[in-house]
Amino acid sequence: HTKCNSSLSCIFFIILIFTLYSIYGITKEHLLYLQFRMKNSCLKNPIYLVENCSGAKYLGLPESTLEQAMINTQICDGFLVKRTQGVKESVTYLNMMTKMLRRKYQNLTLISGSKEAVQKKTISSNIFMSFKEFNCSSVKNKNLTVKEMFAKHLLQFFGLSVDRAAAIVDVFKTPSEFIDALEKCSSENEKVQLISSIKYGLHKKNIGPALSRSLLLFYSPS
Repeated sequence: HTKCNSSLSCIFFIILIFTLYSIYGITKEHLLYLQFRMKNSCLKNPIYLVENCSGAKYLGLPESTLEQAMINTQICDGFLVKRTQGVKESVTYLNMMTKMLRRKYQNLTLISGSKEAVQKKTISSNIFMSFKEFNCSSVKNKNLTVKEMFAKHLLQFFGLSVDRAAAIVDVFKTPSEFIDALEKCSSENEKVQLISSIKYGLHKKNIGPALSRSLLLFYSPS
């Protein structure tokens, strides 16, 4: 509970539970968009709990393929991946996390604020987005904003990770804003630099020139 109207607030942790069967059936586009939504929310500690990891062979999946996918998710996208062997182990982990979070927050006064205030952290380190606002922003069948549609399109480019897409749409909210910025550049090198210098991820790396040139082929005005 929080100071603001005794409403509930969201702390910065969320655990998404996947079984191997659900991973096998999920499309790459859906998974990438799910990761983008998590990155674009105020939940800074997303955890993927992958259940029944030893069952990959029964789905016709090489274990190396599953292993590489989980490594990419953890290293490239900054998601913690927890692997369990079944329901019992998953419940044990969830119980442990519940106790840890209770100890962490039980003596703190949480302040309910907007998503923008949480991202800026202008009021207090104990400010969190209200659960009502988070719930409304997470509705799957809501109309997507132009920014979200732009991000979905960027994710279709080979090598463009969730972190990179989120960084680009933070700078250029719409395709037209992006194209306008490219039109103002006086040379090809300036266009490449416009994109490649954008910082992404926890370590604030540059997007780089190779991916920038791929985007220019599509978005650069003729």
